[in-house]
Amino acid sequence: MIVFQRFHYYMNNFISGDISDNDKVYYNNLKDIFSFMETRINLEDNSFLIERINYFKKNYYLSDLKSEQAMNSILGLLTYALSDLRYVSINKSEEKWKLPKKVFSIQGFRNFLRIDLFQLRFALRLSLVLCISFLFCRVTKLNHGYWYPMSAFLMLMPNSEESLLKINNRILGTIAGSCITLVLGHVFHGLNQ
Repeated sequence: MIVFQRFHYYMNNFISGDISDNDKVYYNNLKDIFSFMETRINLEDNSFLIERINYFKKNYYLSDLKSEQAMNSILGLLTYALSDLRYVSINKSEEKWKLPKKVFSIQGFRNFLRIDLFQLRFALRLSLVLCISFLFCRVTKLNHGYWYPMSAFLMLMPNSEESLLKINNRILGTIAGSCITLVLGHVFHGLNQ
C-alpha cells in the first residue's frame, strides 16, 4: 500500500509537462518490470524480481536527479517488501495476530450484548427506526420513498458526544426543511411542464 502511495506522490509532484525520450525509455522499462512482476510475484522466493529491479536501478536513469532519487526510494521500498514476502506464508496466519481467548468465550460474547453499551443501544435504535421507515415506504408506495429511510439514517448517525438539544435541533431542522420543501414544491409545481 505504501508503494502505491509513494507512486501517487511521485506522479503528482515529479511528472509534469513533456517527458524526454530518455525518461520514456526509463518508464517503459519500469512498466515491463511491473508487468513481469504481476505474473511472477510469490511463485518462488521473489529473488529474481529483486535482482531485476536492482539491475534496472543500476542501468537506467532519469534526466532529473530529484526524480531519480524519489524513484530509487520507491524501488528500494518495493525490493524490501518483496524480500519480506519470503517469510510470510499465504496459507497460515501470523502468530502475532491471534485474537485473545476471551473473545471466543461465552462471557466475551455476553459483554458485547450489554444494554448499557452505546453501540448496542444505537444498533437497536437504528434497526427499529429503519424498519419503521421501510414499512412506511412499503405501505404508502410513495414515489421516491427511499428518501425516508435515508433521512432517518442520517438523523440517527452515531455520535456519542451529541446532547439531547443537538438531536432535537437536527430533527426539528429536518421537519422544518421538509415543510419548506413542500410549500415551495406546491408553489412552483408547474415549472417543469
